Formats: sequence, C-alpha cells, structure tokens
Amino acid sequence: MTPVFQIENPNKVFAINSEGGVSTRFAIGMVVSVFFLVSLDAVSAQEGFIDGHVQSVKKYSFVVQGAEGSQEFRIDRSTQIIVRLIKPKLDWGKRTAVIRVPASSQDGRLENDVARVFKLPRQLFFRNRFDSDEDRINKTSQDPIQLDRIILSGKSVESSSGNNPLYELRGELLPTAKSSVFQIDFGGVKRRVDLSDRVLRIDGFNVLDLIPGEVVVYVNFRTENSRRIAEHVEFVPVVDYVKQETEKLPRCLVIGDSISIRYLKALKDELQGKMNVHHPASNCRSSREYTRFHRWLGLYKDDSRKWDVIAFNFGHGDASLSQMDYQLNLEKCIKELKKTRAKLIWVHSTPVPFGFNDPKLKDKEFIPANLRNDFEYEETNPVGLVPGRMRLQNQWAEEVMDRHPEIQICDLWGAIKFSSKEVYKDWWFGKDLNFRYPQTKPVAQALANKLGSLLE
Repeated sequence: MTPVFQIENPNKVFAINSEGGVSTRFAIGMVVSVFFLVSLDAVSAQEGFIDGHVQSVKKYSFVVQGAEGSQEFRIDRSTQIIVRLIKPKLDWGKRTAVIRVPASSQDGRLENDVARVFKLPRQLFFRNRFDSDEDRINKTSQDPIQLDRIILSGKSVESSSGNNPLYELRGELLPTAKSSVFQIDFGGVKRRVDLSDRVLRIDGFNVLDLIPGEVVVYVNFRTENSRRIAEHVEFVPVVDYVKQETEKLPRCLVIGDSISIRYLKALKDELQGKMNVHHPASNCRSSREYTRFHRWLGLYKDDSRKWDVIAFNFGHGDASLSQMDYQLNLEKCIKELKKTRAKLIWVHSTPVPFGFNDPKLKDKEFIPANLRNDFEYEETNPVGLVPGRMRLQNQWAEEVMDRHPEIQICDLWGAIKFSSKEVYKDWWFGKDLNFRYPQTKPVAQALANKLGSLLE
C-alpha cells in the first residue's frame, strides 16, 4: 500500500496508509493504540513487510507462512510486539479488553465465536495527533471528543519532537461509569472520549505469544546481512480450526461468499461423521480476493493441518467483471489453491432471482402469482447482478476449469434451477439472493455428494 503521510518520533518512522491504519513506535512501557475499525491490510511496511500465519516459534525467532512461502524472522531488544483487538469490550473494573474471535464453528454459524481476554494497564495516558488546527477544532468541538489517532500508554506520554503542540492533545484518561467512555481534562473542563467500536492495540507482548494456528501476524522488518529482523509485529487472534474438530476425519475447506456461509450448517449436517468442514471466518466475496488466500488456507503445509479437499466459488461479487478479468482471476485463485495439493471442486454460482431488481418489490416480498409469467425471464446479455448473469459466469468458469481437468465441478445453479422442491417456488420471485435454512438443504446435499465422491 502507498503511505499517505508519516509520523516521526525519536525512535522510528512508521507509515499511516490510505485505509487509516497506523504503525507507531515509542520507547515506553505498555502502549495501546486505538483507531476506527480498519482492514486487516492496514499495516504498511517501511523496509519490508509480510503477513500470514505463524508457523513456528523459538526463543529469539519465528517463522511466518505468507503469500510467497515461509520466512524466518529474528527478534532483538528493539522488536515491538503488539496485539490488535477489533472492537473489544472494555471492562475497566477488571482492567481487561475482551474480544469475540470469529470462527467457522462446528454448527456453521459464524457468530459462535471464541472469547479472548487481554489485560490493560492500571493507568491510562494518551496522546492524539491532529492533521491541522482546523482538524483539532472540528474534532474537539464534538461530544464526545473524536480522538481517532490516539495512543494510550501506562506512562505519561511526552509530546513527539518536532510536532506543533496545537496539533496534539495529551493527558490522562479517567474512567467513568461506562467502561468504553473516559474523561479527559480539556482546558480545565472535563470532556468525554468514547473508545467503543475502535481497533485497540496493546503493546508488551513477546514472541512466545505468537501461538502457531492461533494468530495472523503483520510484520515490518529490516534486512541485515541476509537476516530478517522483525521491527514491528502486530498480531491478530484467530480461531484454531483443528482444535474445533472432535473427530479425526478428512478435512474440507469451503471458500465462498454469503451463499456458502448460509449453506455451511446444512453441509456440516450432511457430512457429520464423514468430514470436518470449515469456512474462513469471513465473507470471501470475490475472485479479486486471491491475494488473501494465504490467510484463508492456514498452515496447510503442516500434515496435521492440511486440506484433503477444497470447494471454492466466486460469483455474485464478480458480476461487474468482464469475461477476461473474471477468468484471469480464477486462474490466479487456482494457482494458489494448487499449492495445497488438496483435491479441488469448483462450485457453480447460484442464480439471481427474478425479483431481485424489481423496484416495486420490498424486502421479504414476492411477486404475486398472477404476475409471475411476466417476470420469469433472464437477461440475454446480462451486465451486473441481474437474472441470467450467473448462468453466463458459470459458462466462463467452465472454460477455465476445462484447462484444469483435475478440478471437479458441482452444479449448484442447476440444483436450484431444475429442483422440484417447493422451497424454491417463491424464492425465484423474491429479492433475496440468500437462502433460508430449508432452502440450503438441497444445495448442501448436492455439494456433499460431490465431496463424498472425491474421497471414496
């Protein structure tokens, strides 16, 4: 990512990128950084940068499995290791920050996540930097004060050298009755600061906190004599899918958008006792996300964490792409997936219902039965997310899969289009691309049959 500006202090220069994320460094004890919710891509490198899963840890080094393979990093006394907590729940009485780590849980519901607890310093001081005097006036005139570039510490924070004091606000955070709301002394007046719905960064961790399988890391590093030295390590807790498994069975990863998330529970029900099924703890959305595959695939090089089969789909999120771009992206996805040596299944995209673009139709409504004959059609040259588009994209995808005959195809589009099930009778004439649980069962059964045939 291209940095848009930098903050400099006596210790180090770190870049703030265009998504609002920041990487900062101070020679003090525990440091906490709080920002608005940002993408996991938010750390920008100065000399070198890598993100991925921690593969192994030693006393003075760790190995990261990233997009370009595995790399070892040494740590020294200057290495800063912090945790990034997304929207933590603060409990000032216990001095804790609690997060719910999203998971591809056993029942397929992503909200069934795992709680992680992190300690806060006994006393909190802060410094917030503003872009300009106008920015300072605008944000401090609001109630609560908007401190969106705030650094918290267990020690009093001095002003950075060279910074205009008009562009900084510093002091101590004092707790209130509400855990996420604090008070500050602003010109002799007590003002409120709300730290809810932010990204909270806590310093003071060591290399042994980088537990393989349980964290994704973002590492800024420098190279000295062909050795990579980690300077700034930011880790994000994730759920170890292996620890979720109750039986030693073949392992399947399903990669896809919200459609796949919806049918995941039914798929797990179909394959219970036959296969451990997982889904990345996120909506995989589009084929343009192939750069994130190394995060979704996890530590597949470890025999205990390898995938036996991977089912993947990208459809609705790619409705704006040209044939050339869509097929090129699929080739890039396949290249990444083949690194796992798992058996692969391409899953055809499910249809767009006829009522999806009807401006007169409200959510959860259906086109009346006496009008349906006028709506049961597909665009002949579909552009965008309209009826008929997924039929066309599936044809484009088949052309790609023909170049990779080892990849099986599961036709979920046909499973719905030609289904005799009553559960789809009204769905075709509504606006919702997704399915209710009863409607996911035929889809899940079709995919389960294809998965089962690959492992026979």
